[in-house]
Order: sequence, then C-alpha cells, then structure tokens
Amino acid sequence: MPWTKKKDPQLPAEPAYHDPERCMNCGHLGSQHDPNVGCLVDGGTKYIEDENGNGRRVCSCEAYVPAPEKEQQHA
Repeated sequence: MPWTKKKDPQLPAEPAYHDPERCMNCGHLGSQHDPNVGCLVDGGTKYIEDENGNGRRVCSCEAYVPAPEKEQQHA
C-alpha cells in the first residue's frame, strides 16, 4: 500500500465556511446580540435579567464584533 499525505486528525478542524454575519468574538450570529448586554445565546457565564426580573445565563460576549468583510460593506 503506498503512502499518502493526510491531515493530522488530532489538529483542530479548520472552518469550512465563515458567515460574515457571525460575531468575530463569540461566533454567534449578529442577530443574537443586543446592543445593551451583548450576546443572548443561552448557556454561557453572563447573567442577565429582563424587566420582570426573570434571569438567565447567556454567552459571555459583551459586544458584537463584525467580520472585516461586513465592516467593508458598511463603509
């Protein structure tokens, strides 16, 4: 059997596709970010409450960081 070059399976996988709408800080979509509190995706370490006092833990990202190609579209 001849030898062939392969990618080391222990190395991290390279992303196959980057959505320009995703935050460059946390990777969640920009639509999932609130300008006042940051990312709203459940399951993180940041604790937020709504006006009724209902609290939940969300992604720790504080602000949406647009991808460079997204910034160029707005310029």
